[in-house]
Amino acid sequence: QYTFKDLITVGVARGRERELAPHPSLKPQALLRQLVRAALPFGEGTILDPFMGSGTTGVAAAACGRRFLGVEIDPAYYAVACRRMGVMPL
Repeated sequence: QYTFKDLITVGVARGRERELAPHPSLKPQALLRQLVRAALPFGEGTILDPFMGSGTTGVAAAACGRRFLGVEIDPAYYAVACRRMGVMPL
C-alpha cells in the first residue's frame, strides 16, 4: 500500500458552484485555485485550458490574478464559461 503525502484533498463541487456551472465534470474552485497558484507561483505566464468546459479554471485564474486562455468546442459550455468569467463570447 502506498501513501501519498502530497495529495490535495478537496470535496466535490456542490451547491452554488453547481448551480452556476451545470457541467458533468465540474471541479471545485478550492482545487482549481490551488492548481493555478502552483502552476504559476510567481504570477508570470498564462494558464491554458484547451478543454475549458464551463470555465472553472478561468474563474480560478481570475480570482488568483493570473492570465487565462481557454478553448471549448461545445457552444453551450463556451457560453456558460463566458458568462461565469464576465466576458463577451467571440
